[in-house]
Amino acid sequence: MKRIKTRVLIGFSIVAIFFLAAVSIYTVNPKRVTLLELNSKLVKSGDIIFRKGRGFVSQMVLLADSRSPYSHSGIIIKKKSDVFVLHAVPDESEDGIDWIKLESLSNFLSSEKAESAVVYRLKDDTTCISIKAARKAEEYLKENILFDASLDLKTEDKLYCTELVWKAYKNAGIDLIDGNFDHLNAPLGSGDYIFPSSLLGSKHLTKITSTIQKE
Repeated sequence: MKRIKTRVLIGFSIVAIFFLAAVSIYTVNPKRVTLLELNSKLVKSGDIIFRKGRGFVSQMVLLADSRSPYSHSGIIIKKKSDVFVLHAVPDESEDGIDWIKLESLSNFLSSEKAESAVVYRLKDDTTCISIKAARKAEEYLKENILFDASLDLKTEDKLYCTELVWKAYKNAGIDLIDGNFDHLNAPLGSGDYIFPSSLLGSKHLTKITSTIQKE
């Protein structure tokens, strides 16, 4: 676990430089909701789900991406009446290896992992691009693609959460961010990234539903 967190911290090192002061005063809300509900009847395969997480990496993402209230994303996979989320996330595997994973919507939204969530959908999807993107995401799962702790968009054998969503849709025929990457410059390195806010602000997407918290 410590080794994985160290790798992730390295991946976010340039972010930490910009937000060191904020980290020193940032405290995670200790409140835990007992139930986080989302109307699963409204969602379809290929929809994009965002959540505000509670973990270490989530807090780093929120600090880096001040424009977004959400820290993580995945793609909805619906099988009959069952709803799943396919996503790339660190520190949630049982074997210590961070593979892309498919889990139930209820697990994805468990109070230990999430504070809130929202679902977006591709507008005017007349050519079933969302379905194609969902199928591509499932291919990533079958290929045992790893979580990319280095956040490197150039690698194909590893993906991080927003990269997975973006590449699945790009493969299906649409660039959700229209080539507008989030670029950071820092003494320890620089590069292009995809923050949750870039997907949330996509002109190609529209909001479908969001979670309701109940005590």
